[in-house]
Amino acid sequence: MQSQVSLQDPFSYSFGNIVIVFLLLLVCVAIYFVFKHLDKPKKKKEEVKIEIQKPFDINEAKNKSISELNKLEKEYSENKVSYRNAYVRISGIIRSFIFDATKIKVQNYTLQEIEKLNMPVLTNLMNEYYKPEFAYNEQGNVIESINKTREAIRKWS
Repeated sequence: MQSQVSLQDPFSYSFGNIVIVFLLLLVCVAIYFVFKHLDKPKKKKEEVKIEIQKPFDINEAKNKSISELNKLEKEYSENKVSYRNAYVRISGIIRSFIFDATKIKVQNYTLQEIEKLNMPVLTNLMNEYYKPEFAYNEQGNVIESINKTREAIRKWS
């Protein structure tokens, strides 16, 4: 017994059936994404954190600088700080105070640049510190300079 079986070509299926299957798959994928998106709890918008800076308190800056001067005076009296280093620190303290009070970065200013700022108190103090700060021998009175600096800070408004 002989039978004849004839096989169909693989691409002889109806083009319409392929389009329908593709569209059904596309609809299923779309439904999946819609439900997945709806199931997620909605994220809250990220809160923007705004840091409220406390107002500048000149008295706080004054107290900080005067405290540093008091500490320096004690260390100098106990011979823990050299003459020259004392003047370097006094200069740094007043420059730091001026920056806190005015936001002018005088920490790196030269004496000539400080003179151009039209701040006579700072200019006078810097003139007083300048020679002892860079001199090889002692040319000033550290305690007197600390007291002048302390007084200038107290009077600053």
